[in-house]
Amino acid sequence: MAKGIGFAIILLVGGYFALNQFKTESVSERDIIASGLEQVKQDNNLSPKEEAMMKVQLAVLDQIAKTGSAPTNLNQLVPNYFDSVPIDPETKKPVEYKRESNGTYRIGPEVDVATATANAADGEEEADPVLAALQEGGEFVNPNTMQAVSFVYSVGDKRDPFLPFDLSKKVDVDLKKYPLAGYSLGQLRVTAILAGADGGFTALVEDSQGKGFTVRPGTRIGNAGGEVIEIEETKLKILESYVNFQGEEVTNAVEMKLDRGN
Repeated sequence: MAKGIGFAIILLVGGYFALNQFKTESVSERDIIASGLEQVKQDNNLSPKEEAMMKVQLAVLDQIAKTGSAPTNLNQLVPNYFDSVPIDPETKKPVEYKRESNGTYRIGPEVDVATATANAADGEEEADPVLAALQEGGEFVNPNTMQAVSFVYSVGDKRDPFLPFDLSKKVDVDLKKYPLAGYSLGQLRVTAILAGADGGFTALVEDSQGKGFTVRPGTRIGNAGGEVIEIEETKLKILESYVNFQGEEVTNAVEMKLDRGN
């Protein structure tokens, strides 16, 4: 049962903030307490003492959410939350409550943790951990007062994680000397292959704008580190060599066929 009550408190606190942030109609303090208590009782059999303490806990949490601090005494919750401070059915007195100077609060009598632990070891029934938590109290952080903490990432010699991965093939080529190395092969077409007096071949290659370039074996072509290694009557043979984004050296054989205009 204890775990169920504890989980219910978490849900109720979260539900409260959601309700107050997005509500479209007014919800009274007493409605909040009644609704919260009913949700807890659906899944847990609360004793009269537990019910009284739960009412106080829900009222204190609501007060903290609205004002940013716990009440100094339970009389401050009257009459908004209760007609009078809830009575502890065991002591027949108002539920004990104390707010410490640091803003934390305690509901119920002080708990001697060492004694409770010793009693449990001797076989006596262990105290309800949720009630113990309510009695011991704790500092409540109002989500409405929380501020985001800025974080600055220092790149240094590390890769900037906010930059997209560049999967392009990186090749260090003098584009003034080898202008075709600035194109992808898809942007180029072989328009003519001419036979030379020595039996070798020379190719003419155009870009998409119709600008022509003379290509011979050894010419750098394409932005993937390509180099013309052979020219035949109908095609160019190109060997690409580059380092990919994973730092691996890659070689790739490519052919560019003569575009006959068909």
